[in-house]
Formats: sequence, C-alpha cells, structure tokens
Amino acid sequence: TMLLEDYHNPKEFHFDYEIAKKHTDFIEKFCKLPSGKIGQPLKLELFQKARMQAIFGMVDDDDIRQYNEVLIIEGRKNGKTTETAAI
Repeated sequence: TMLLEDYHNPKEFHFDYEIAKKHTDFIEKFCKLPSGKIGQPLKLELFQKARMQAIFGMVDDDDIRQYNEVLIIEGRKNGKTTETAAI
C-alpha cells in the first residue's frame, strides 16, 4: 500500500516507467536460464517484472533510486536464486 500511495501521490520520488522497463528488458535480453533449458533467455513472470520495476523505477528528479536494498521473502522453488542472480 505504501508503494501505491507513493505512485499516486509522488513526493520526493516518482515512478519512471522507462527507467524501470530498461532493467527488466536487459534481464530478459541478456540473462540466460542456468538450469532446465540451459541457455534459453530468462523470461520474467508478471509478478517478478512488477517487483523489479517497483524497485528500479522509483527515482528522484536526478534519477537516483529510492530503494537500494530489498528483502524478498518467498517460498521454496520459486526462482529466487535465478532472479537475484539476474539483478
């Protein structure tokens, strides 16, 4: 809810879609799967894309990110290792 509040009522930080998309596009273009279909491009799920865009897209007027550290709590076998390796 705090993220939505900041999105709808920006103060010091605002959401920049182009900056956020740049990061997810890079991951999907250059990062490859480390297991399973090895070497295939890494395709982010919608929730992963949304999370990364929220992390990288909240910036101030000088394009400095609001979030430098993020705690992700997720169940086993959800691709955390692959996702964080891509970051």
